[in-house]
Amino acid sequence: LPVSMTSRVFYYNKDIWAKAGVGYPKTWDDLMKAGQAFQQNLGDGYYPLVIEARDVFAMNRSLFIQKHGKDIISHDTNLLAFSDKEMTEFFQLYVDQVKNHVFPSTKEFASYGKGNLYEMRPWIDGRFGGLYMWDTAVEKYADNLQPPMSLELGPYPMENNAVEAGLLARPSMMFSIGRNTKHPQEAAKLVNFLLNDPDGIEALGLTRGIPMSQSGLSTLQQSGHIDPSSLSFLGYEQAKALPQKIMPTTYTDNEQLMELFSEEMQHLAYDQSSVEEAAKNFLRRGNRVLKRMN
Repeated sequence: LPVSMTSRVFYYNKDIWAKAGVGYPKTWDDLMKAGQAFQQNLGDGYYPLVIEARDVFAMNRSLFIQKHGKDIISHDTNLLAFSDKEMTEFFQLYVDQVKNHVFPSTKEFASYGKGNLYEMRPWIDGRFGGLYMWDTAVEKYADNLQPPMSLELGPYPMENNAVEAGLLARPSMMFSIGRNTKHPQEAAKLVNFLLNDPDGIEALGLTRGIPMSQSGLSTLQQSGHIDPSSLSFLGYEQAKALPQKIMPTTYTDNEQLMELFSEEMQHLAYDQSSVEEAAKNFLRRGNRVLKRMN
């Protein structure tokens, strides 16, 4: 049973965006233009976003679903569903985003070290102007900004005439009852207590995000545990309102798959391959990984 959900949405450093003189992107074209505005108005070291390989994959998956109505992984086969041409376009999009200064290249990002993103100096001092981040994780990024800077939820970019957001959402915590448990009734009562009883709900609190249970949500709202103006709750509410019919698969952000995607991004950043080669390699190696897991 999923206890709570988390989704990737856009958060921006409102002070830095104000200095850049550009509004938050409402479309993907707006995001491209924002990169150029940051570079021209603030300098080469400033970017609208800072995102790592899995963030790039998730964000551009969203764009492609909006544009083509097709997910990168097939829900029928659990294999990569893109053709060579579509996968090439996917990697070309990354190259274009780097070229347009939307976020640092993999090569440049590596120069900042391997620490947590929210502990990196360019994040703390505002040179990285935004995130595509899980709504349950955003607070630690906001807390590390140099005062008086603060984060703000931005609009979710949508293609013109898009009917699907391509949101990446997943359970942030799940409960299950073991098949071989000797106490199934007691286990069920405990799960029900934690999800629906006021005392259980209070004990669980916001451990892993906003509860999916309506009774859980109402209880925490009434007790004041949920701040309706918090970044996490605002992101949760935005995600809930976005159109979503194409759900991510179990493997959408699989660790092994993301490692392969990161490798191909690095090859592009260091001029070790073309977008066509990156696409073919990722399709071949990615499907090999997915077949082993199916």
